[in-house]
Amino acid sequence: MPVAFIDSGIGGIPYVLTARDYLPHEQFVYVADTALFPYGDRTAESIVQSVISISSTLLDTFAPRVIVIACNTASVFALPVLRDRFDVPFVGTVPAVKPAAELSKSGNIAVLATSRTVGAAYLDQLVETYARECIIERIAGSELVSFVEQGGWRASVEEIRSAIMPTVEMLQTSRIDTLVLACTHFIFLKEQFESLLGPDVTVVDSRDGVARRIRTLVSDSEESAAGQTGARADMLLCTSPDTRYEALSKHFGFDYSGILENEVPS
Repeated sequence: MPVAFIDSGIGGIPYVLTARDYLPHEQFVYVADTALFPYGDRTAESIVQSVISISSTLLDTFAPRVIVIACNTASVFALPVLRDRFDVPFVGTVPAVKPAAELSKSGNIAVLATSRTVGAAYLDQLVETYARECIIERIAGSELVSFVEQGGWRASVEEIRSAIMPTVEMLQTSRIDTLVLACTHFIFLKEQFESLLGPDVTVVDSRDGVARRIRTLVSDSEESAAGQTGARADMLLCTSPDTRYEALSKHFGFDYSGILENEVPS
């Protein structure tokens, strides 16, 4: 009964790494929906259908106690449907607008996300609820998702800086003091965003909040693995063949477990 994570690619990996720190005795199963990557370019209907199918297969195969939708875009569109359809608790990763509004001194905030998330009504709701008095600049950075997925997660400092510089230059012309990384893939770029934007801009994401929520749900479960010995290895699966994930799995401490069968939405 592990904790399961779903993302279109490797973006959710930093969330697993953070969850390991909070829950060192738990097993994690990670699914990269490579057959439908990137979610940010897909229709809401296809994302929802795919995540429903993966969740159903995970429940039948692994009986996870918690499923984390480790993608802002998928969380925005799929969470209400998933929670209505399945009994297992779902944790989403949504843009960290609330903490950004609490941290910002000037009220000038940028949200860097996929094109789908930037235009989502859910983001409007977050802003209305938590940042009504703030000035929110929305920036679509879908090309950075592909950069991370195609090897940016292990790129050199120079390569990362080259990839993010157009976005950084755009941000430097604004008056923001807080940047929200509203796509999980962007966390791999966080250190260089912080370096280039300087100490006057705070860069935020939702990893710790998500990990704390998982810990609460796991602690409430009668089947908690806390205190058990001989912890099982974390597993990583894809929904289509992709040899890059074998090396990635080893790098981040997963057992690469092959293909999770999933009906890809048309």
